[in-house]
Amino acid sequence: MNVSILQGLIDDPHFVTRDRMGRDLAFLCRIYLNGWSNTPRDIAIDEKTALLLDSAGNGTVVGSSTVYFMQAPGAPQVCQSGTPLTYQNIAIQRINSSGTFKLSTWKGTGVTAYTVSANAGVLSSTQAGGGIY
Repeated sequence: MNVSILQGLIDDPHFVTRDRMGRDLAFLCRIYLNGWSNTPRDIAIDEKTALLLDSAGNGTVVGSSTVYFMQAPGAPQVCQSGTPLTYQNIAIQRINSSGTFKLSTWKGTGVTAYTVSANAGVLSSTQAGGGIY
């Protein structure tokens, strides 16, 4: 099936459970550097959770955990083999079953919004306490 609203997006299941934030930031970095997108985007879904999309790209979360909608701001600061990643200000919108998300505008309702950065391979966020999830 060809779902045009999903073109150009990556997704990652078991996101929090398997601690995949760093991996996804590296994917976003490579997508930018390979010229596949100037604003790489990712939908990351944790276990026991699903994102239901209608034909217009309106999403509803079902299940017991969260979905993360990530967008990179453009070029990474440092992204090269054998060197710890530095990629700053990746926008995150995290929602659970009380929120919704519209892919066409990349905006959600009931979201927790923050940014995550990798600085020489060390992850941090703008959330209180610095938690990345």
